[in-house]
Amino acid sequence: MVNLKQIIEDLQSIANNHEQISSFGFGDLTQITMDIESKQEPEYVRMYVMPQPVNFDRSGLIYSLSITVMDKIVQDYSNQAEVMSDTLLILEDIFTILYQSYTS
Repeated sequence: MVNLKQIIEDLQSIANNHEQISSFGFGDLTQITMDIESKQEPEYVRMYVMPQPVNFDRSGLIYSLSITVMDKIVQDYSNQAEVMSDTLLILEDIFTILYQSYTS
């Protein structure tokens, strides 16, 4: 059985090995734009994982996590479509890796 710590380690490994992701974080929404270890603004593109309520059933625990991938948008918003497109493609990569890793 996979536990929460293993899932977070797997997600961090995905972030560390993805060529477009520069930083990874895990925790509460209030920490999303602050690296809690360095106390500095993280590097972008950033992948951030927020735990959600855990459900119990007969087969074990069912984990829910919100995964956010974010990048900075310039002041005039001229790169907004590019950032949205790129971050969605990164999320697609993450989903594919997770799906292949956790399904037979």
